[in-house]
Amino acid sequence: MWVILLGLCCGLVVATIGAWKDSRWEPFSWTTFIRSPLVCIAWTCVLSILFHGNSIVLIVLSAAALERISVEFWKGIIRKRPSKFSHPDRDTGWVRDEMCRPPVSNSKGGGSLPELIRFRFFFCSWAL
Repeated sequence: MWVILLGLCCGLVVATIGAWKDSRWEPFSWTTFIRSPLVCIAWTCVLSILFHGNSIVLIVLSAAALERISVEFWKGIIRKRPSKFSHPDRDTGWVRDEMCRPPVSNSKGGGSLPELIRFRFFFCSWAL
């Protein structure tokens, strides 16, 4: 019983953070909110059987990580629906803005500036 309670608490934390993070891009959905606790409960049960007697913190953190890996694997590899970020009106432009701004010179005149320019030139060529 404690395993289910730990998985539920862990999944609710993951789901709440995910709902808060995605609130800018998509409306709240109960089906996606409930998915994280259910998957986290399943992973907590599996991990508690496999690693019985180990640290509860280790089991809970591993369950949260495996929940994220399995859900993102499902969404990105198996389901293959268009991403919420593939719409042009949802392009934040963060990569383009960060990578293509003019480089700031090193105050000591360090030698890493040409490497930085080459790196940003590569990103600017495909980001623009």
